[in-house]
Amino acid sequence: MNTPGTYSPDTPVPASQRVFGGRDLFSLWFSLGIGLMVLQTGALLAPGLGMSGSMLAI
Repeated sequence: MNTPGTYSPDTPVPASQRVFGGRDLFSLWFSLGIGLMVLQTGALLAPGLGMSGSMLAI
């Protein structure tokens, strides 16, 4: 009665069906790092601005 389904989190994905490789992981983390750096840069460049001014500065 309690068998795992096709998309169950209990069932691991076989290695042959995994499509996320090292290059994809690098791209994902690099993009995240750039996005966080842009937010920090905007916060440092425009500390006294409101929300609309800060978004315009970024």
